[in-house]
Amino acid sequence: MDLIYKRYIFKTFIVRFSLILFLFFCFYLLIDFALNIKSSFPSAISLNEIAYYYFFELIVQLELLIPLAFILSLIQTLFYLNNNLELVAFQASGLSKIQILRPIHTVAWWMTILLFLNTQLLIPKAESKVARIQKVSKKSKELNSTQIFQKQLNDQSLLIYSEYKEVEERFEDVYWILSRDKLWHFEFLEFEEGKMIGYLANYFEKKEYEGFGLVKSHEKISLLEMPIIFHEGKKQQPSLEFLSFTQMLIKQVKDFEKQTLTYHQVKSRFWHKLILPFFTPLLFYLFSIPCMHYNRQKKSYKTIALGIFTFVSLFTLFNALSILSEHHVLPAAVASIGPFMLFGLPSIYRYLRS
Repeated sequence: MDLIYKRYIFKTFIVRFSLILFLFFCFYLLIDFALNIKSSFPSAISLNEIAYYYFFELIVQLELLIPLAFILSLIQTLFYLNNNLELVAFQASGLSKIQILRPIHTVAWWMTILLFLNTQLLIPKAESKVARIQKVSKKSKELNSTQIFQKQLNDQSLLIYSEYKEVEERFEDVYWILSRDKLWHFEFLEFEEGKMIGYLANYFEKKEYEGFGLVKSHEKISLLEMPIIFHEGKKQQPSLEFLSFTQMLIKQVKDFEKQTLTYHQVKSRFWHKLILPFFTPLLFYLFSIPCMHYNRQKKSYKTIALGIFTFVSLFTLFNALSILSEHHVLPAAVASIGPFMLFGLPSIYRYLRS
């Protein structure tokens, strides 16, 4: 009997949860694809890359979609069992409310563990994959444009080029203008072994009454006199949204003595990410016991609307307090744990008393 009712409740819940999660993501995918089909997905990106892009987007959005799908599935499951008088039958057989809810309670904590693993292991990888696809999109747009780019070097010479490939760190179709009378042309220019290397290079000088003439050519030439033009800016750091717990801890330790704005942002984001997976069990404790009360007049759509409103309100409050902690108004731990203590402790107490 114990195993049979657990399987039944688990199956009833997990079917609804999987369906709602799938529908939410399909809805998100359709809207995002419709908005970005021209701006983000040029013809150079294949359908496989678009599929990969949305797979990694799903990974990033799980921390929002799972709690929302969970609360709707919880309400629907308990109302379904209630309307069929199955909850009454379970309680009449001697099962307590906690025993009846145990399969769903277990799922809530498994979802919490899943979100922890998602933040630690999958989101950092997803960020790199999404960034790579966005780079391909950006490069495709540049190739389709007729723009010419230029860069002023430290020695006041000028570099003019048609394309820069970030991954290879290579300029293509390059003119290096040394002065009014001297210039180089390269098929492409790369940074190798600490110096600039030009390939298929031609050196021109301007002669009086004759214009520019070719002076010398090289298949490959080391340009020791050219200022190094790669790595001169700060490497773009990944967004805090895509850092794992370990990466955020390491960054906090490195920036601890500086106590800069970045340090407080990382600390706030660390606590935010640490507490966010507990949204799922919090919503379980808030709604599980009230939904088990049998009432013929109670309508599920009203409770579903209340569940969505509660989710949005808690998420908004949580983000607002996180912003306050970033600006030193509240300690990061208090801003993150506070809402869960305020709403979670009374709900847990009610759950344990039932």
